[in-house]
Amino acid sequence: MIETKIEEVRRVLKNWNGPIAVAYSGGKDSSVVVKLVYAALLREPSLSSEVSFIYCDTEVESSVVDSFVKYTLGHLSQEMRDSNLQSEVRILKPRIDQSFFVRIIGRGYPPPTTFFRWCTTDLRIRPVQHFLKDAGPNSLVVVGMRWGESRQRDRGMTNHGTQELGDAVIQKQRGAGSTAHLYMPIANFDLADVWLTLCLVNSL
Repeated sequence: MIETKIEEVRRVLKNWNGPIAVAYSGGKDSSVVVKLVYAALLREPSLSSEVSFIYCDTEVESSVVDSFVKYTLGHLSQEMRDSNLQSEVRILKPRIDQSFFVRIIGRGYPPPTTFFRWCTTDLRIRPVQHFLKDAGPNSLVVVGMRWGESRQRDRGMTNHGTQELGDAVIQKQRGAGSTAHLYMPIANFDLADVWLTLCLVNSL
């Protein structure tokens, strides 16, 4: 199963005409995605020049999580240099006027709640949209979204018209003046598949 998935990732990256960003948050699902993409790049290093690994630094993360993520990204950068891969690691941040404390203290926003999650859009989605707009048209974002993870996640994937192209699950989104596609290589993974892949793919 893992071998098939690495080959799928390699095929999608090879046939995509545009910049590619791999979203990493430090969680298990995004870690699996990073491992799969990295394994695919090792098989075809020429693809690496079109691929960036990105992390959104909201500046309000737990210090433990933030330190772990940046430590991991540092190791990823070193591994890519050692393997002669040309991918880059980018740490994105929200614009000052959209940052957490400017919203809360400066503009009087209420703290985020389940029903008013303004922070997700301002702190995570918009920095990625701005990055993609600068990167160029027809961007592909590789994300660790899975069916069955939660009702809310399933609803979001369905609302955005997820489709399967061959074995690859890709959906099209618009925002910040550009069009991007989300590629979800582990959309059909269950929790056991996630942990199995984390243990068996020898990268990072």
